Amino acid sequence: MNNIRLVIIFLAISATLTSFFILSKTQNNSPILSPSPSLKLPSDNIEDSDNIEDSSVNKTKIPEKFEFSVNKTPENVSGTIVFKSKKNKPLPHDGLFIRRNNEFGTKLDTGIKDLIEEGNLVVPQDIRFDDFVALNVNGIPLPRSGESLAVSYGVAEIPANQKRDNRATHYLEIALRASNSAPAKHQKNEAPPVNYIFVVDTSSSMTGEKLDSVKISLRELFKKLRKDDVIGIITFDDKPRTLLKATPVGKINQNEFGKIVSNLSADGGTDINLGLSYGFDEISRYGSEESLNYVYLFSDGNPTSGETDWIKIRKNIAQETRTDTRLSTLGFGSDANLRELNALAGVAGGKSTFVTRPDDIQISLQEDLSRREYLAAVNAQIKVEIDRDIEIFHLYGHDQITDPVTRVAVEQDIKKAKQKAKEDFDVESQTDIVTEEKGIRIFVPDLAVGETYWIVFELGIPKEKKQNPVGVATVQYVDTFARKDEKHEFQLASQGKIPNDFVVQHALGLWTSEVIFYALDDLYERDIETAEKRLNNHVSTLQSANTTFQSDILADDAITLNKFASLTQNLGKTRSVTDVASTPQGSLIVHELNKFGKSRNGFVHRK
Repeated sequence: MNNIRLVIIFLAISATLTSFFILSKTQNNSPILSPSPSLKLPSDNIEDSDNIEDSSVNKTKIPEKFEFSVNKTPENVSGTIVFKSKKNKPLPHDGLFIRRNNEFGTKLDTGIKDLIEEGNLVVPQDIRFDDFVALNVNGIPLPRSGESLAVSYGVAEIPANQKRDNRATHYLEIALRASNSAPAKHQKNEAPPVNYIFVVDTSSSMTGEKLDSVKISLRELFKKLRKDDVIGIITFDDKPRTLLKATPVGKINQNEFGKIVSNLSADGGTDINLGLSYGFDEISRYGSEESLNYVYLFSDGNPTSGETDWIKIRKNIAQETRTDTRLSTLGFGSDANLRELNALAGVAGGKSTFVTRPDDIQISLQEDLSRREYLAAVNAQIKVEIDRDIEIFHLYGHDQITDPVTRVAVEQDIKKAKQKAKEDFDVESQTDIVTEEKGIRIFVPDLAVGETYWIVFELGIPKEKKQNPVGVATVQYVDTFARKDEKHEFQLASQGKIPNDFVVQHALGLWTSEVIFYALDDLYERDIETAEKRLNNHVSTLQSANTTFQSDILADDAITLNKFASLTQNLGKTRSVTDVASTPQGSLIVHELNKFGKSRNGFVHRK
């Protein structure tokens, strides 16, 4: 009898689950998604990342199901596809948040758009959060003369046809913008140790003046390094060699270093990919958060050995530079592939220099030190107390810290920042505000001259509260120009210094970056249809916004996303390759999506 009851219960449950599955498929017309466990993604309008009960930093939950529909309400008269999600929980009014990726600012050219322009499907790890917003500082006020930092804010109503979450009514933006230059009498900060690895192309084409310029530059640089700085040299032709392991300068005799450099000789092919791999391996010997970690590539041509596809080399390097290491490139001679060297440096957060004389190398190396030598603000902290009657639906690019381990790590970073302020600027920092319990608190990384940091919230403001301040903000930091503590406390009234139009544009740029992340996650799940709909939906939003704002940046982002969507349509299709010398009659390549993203070798359009 008990067995019969068990069978009946089992059949009932099975029938219920089957009905639920059929109903879900009928209503949703889309597969159920689950996130790739290796991904750390920001939230999009269909994601349930705001469930604070079990969320942690860099962890995003994706809902079990969602639906596409054509919204014909007045909010979206164009009839574009929109994502309808289950109601995400609003963010708490109190919590410690951390930026998802601190490689930010206005100077960083990540080169991701160039990858898409080349016909390459990038993966989420290739994208920094600011890839689609870092250069758009329009409307953010600069500091007054003699000040290191300007603190400003703006509150703007979200256009009805440009909403990520239909419950949200307004954007709130708070921006910290550093001065574009240091005062003439501003004393340089004590720069941290540098960890330099030089990857030198010694293929036959570097013979003569090119390689001689490298030798001269390395000898001169060595004389200027401190004893606690680290230097290493990797050479490559058709195979790499470790000419000098990463070694503190104080342990190297200058004459011995001169002999090592003099032994550089040119011969063979050019395996840039393997040479750089050796360089990144070597820099890890002394690499740390306390040092400036730079890999420099010296080359004059195209890869002829090993991996010869520049796009794949870029993707490999993008994977290597998810740490504190940056890659800069120096091109020699008119035959150097400057466009590719520039793109390679862009992906790795560095810069590219065309070398016409030895002094160009010295100037390039010195400029890389200037960021830390001219810091504008250190130990910057933000606290935002939003009216409790106003709901907070989203904070772009930031995650709440809920696990104790991450919180301790942030507190250690704050301790180091206070110590730096005392040792380098003789300033005793104010009492921390990010360790308090009230308000949304954010610890801001050090800001150098020319850099900007901003946060953008999506708020739901009740009608009866629209004329009232949305809350109070406190920003404190150590001003390195004046060498003193600064603290700004201000009400977030309905009209701030950042014009409304620019608040909306900045928010759209941040949203675009998050959409890209989630479209890529769709592709990890082989859900091309969802990725296309997601991208096309956001393109419609950008195009609608551009009609209003006439912004070149928004237009450019829309075009980039359109190209990205076009690339997704070709996944899984055959492609004829006719430009490979070893296969003159061409070959057929079938792109298998089950490897997509993991191999970092997405669709490549060969020209």
